[in-house]
Amino acid sequence: DEGEIINWATGPKLVSSIAGLYGKRRVMSEVSGHMEGAKCSFEKSLCTAFLQYAAGVNVFTSYFSFSESEGNRFCNAVARADAILSEGTYSASVALYYPIRQMRGYALPGECGASSAKETCDKIMNAAAYTFAFANRVLLTSQTGYDMIGFDELSASKTENETFSFRERKYKLLIVPACPIDEVLKSELKRLSENGIKIVVLTHKETAAFADLTDILARKISPVAEDLLAAVKEEVPPDIECSDKELVVSAYKTEKYTFYLAVNYRNETIKERIAIPGGKTMAVYRPDTDTFQNFNGCVEFSAYEAVVILPEE
Repeated sequence: DEGEIINWATGPKLVSSIAGLYGKRRVMSEVSGHMEGAKCSFEKSLCTAFLQYAAGVNVFTSYFSFSESEGNRFCNAVARADAILSEGTYSASVALYYPIRQMRGYALPGECGASSAKETCDKIMNAAAYTFAFANRVLLTSQTGYDMIGFDELSASKTENETFSFRERKYKLLIVPACPIDEVLKSELKRLSENGIKIVVLTHKETAAFADLTDILARKISPVAEDLLAAVKEEVPPDIECSDKELVVSAYKTEKYTFYLAVNYRNETIKERIAIPGGKTMAVYRPDTDTFQNFNGCVEFSAYEAVVILPEE
C-alpha cells in the first residue's frame, strides 16, 4: 500500500546517508525487495524507485514482474531523471541522529540479566526505534533535505557559523530520537549547543529517566508530526513550499542551479501549488513520458507520479 512503499525508503536512506557523508555518489538498492513476490502495478513500481531516489539511491536492481516493454520504460524513466539530477549534489540541512551506539549496550548479552531489567531494556529500545522511525517518516515528507548521522560522525564534526559539518556535509539542525543520553553523547550535544547549533530532542516516557539534558540548550517535543514539522521549518526553511504537506521532495544543487525531484506516492491525482525560492524561471520534466512543460506555480501529478523541476536555461 502507500504506507508500505514510503516506509521502505527508511533503510536506503540510512545507507545513502553514510555514502553521502563519506563522499560516495552511487548507492544501489534492490528496489523490489519490499514486494516479496507480490504483484505490483507498473506505476507503483516506478514510484518505489523514485521514492528511493529521493532517499538517496541512484542505482537499482529490480525483480518486479515486468513485461519487456515495461522493463524498458522503467529503466528509461529512472535513467532520464538521473541524467539531470546526478549533475547536482543532494542538499541536506537537517541531521537525524541514529542512536545505535546508545542501543548497543542494551542489546548486548548479559546487559539485561533479570527479566525485569530485560523488560526495561526492551521498552527503552522500542521507544528509540519508534521515535527514530517517526522522525524519519516526518522528514521524508517535510520538503527539507536531511541525512542520518551516527555518533562517530557527530563527534568528529566541526562547528562554524551556527552549523556543524562532517567532511562536505553541513547541517543547521540536529534531531535526536528518544534514547538514553549518556555522558559521552551529552558532552557532544553540549558542544554543539554552545556553538549555536539548534537541537530538537524527541521525548518518550520510557526514556525520560535516561535523557538528562541539563546544561544543554535543546528543544524537547513529543512525537507528534505537526510539532516536529513546525520545529524543523522554524529552524530550516524547506527546499520548496508545497500546498500538499505529504509530497516527497529532494533538492540537488550545482554551483549555479538547484533541481528538485518531487514524488506523489499516493494512488490519486493531486494538483499542487509549489513555490520555488529564488524567483528563477523553471520547467517541469516528466521522466516517465519524457516531456517538458512550463512551470507556472502549479503542478498536476497523476497517481504515483514523479517529476523533476529544473531551471529553464
